[in-house]
Amino acid sequence: MKAFAAKYGDRIRVIGLGAQDSRGEAVDFVRETDTAGLPMLWDESGESWIKFNVTNQPTVIVLSGDGDQRARFFRNFDEDAILKAAGITT
Repeated sequence: MKAFAAKYGDRIRVIGLGAQDSRGEAVDFVRETDTAGLPMLWDESGESWIKFNVTNQPTVIVLSGDGDQRARFFRNFDEDAILKAAGITT
């Protein structure tokens, strides 16, 4: 994810969203995965995961600028498919 954000960050916004376990565990995850340079949001209520029907990790959701869901990927980070869903050509 970090490499993807570095490569395409000028054309697509990458944001982490934690809502499982505790906030402390989310902070540990960021530190352990060396993703501190990426924006990370913490949703203690878990409502965001309910809204986007997140049932497992990792999940990648591609949203339009208006917040409409364009694509969803479970456990599979398909760079080309993510870019296509975002309307980005390489």
